[in-house]
Amino acid sequence: MTDNDTLIPQEIYVGIDGKEYRIYPMKLKDYPRVDRLFSKIDDMYLFLNLPTIREDKDGNPMLNDNGKPMLNFTAYNAMCELFELALHIDRKRVMEIVDVSNGVEILDKFRGISGLKKKIQTDLAKQTVGLIM
Repeated sequence: MTDNDTLIPQEIYVGIDGKEYRIYPMKLKDYPRVDRLFSKIDDMYLFLNLPTIREDKDGNPMLNDNGKPMLNFTAYNAMCELFELALHIDRKRVMEIVDVSNGVEILDKFRGISGLKKKIQTDLAKQTVGLIM
């Protein structure tokens, strides 16, 4: 690997639609961004990141001027951005090749190759210890 500013220098590939795609490790400069993006999504059940209907403070659906429900794309956009960072491909291509099955694998491998799994496990262990005490 030629990049010197990645956390863990190794190569991981994922097979999608009969083609091999490399999963790139996160660059150090992207850590805050990637951490923020992961905090916005459910990376185990990707369908939960699909656009949802926006609700007002009373829980009623918000409608646009045409009377159609307004959608919240926050988690969806964060998920797509993570795929773009992991695979180094544009959003259009992400939409063509990633599905809810291989998407979980991609995000899991992206976390692993970027060294985020260890951080998450450490954070969870600290929270568990805090709950026990």
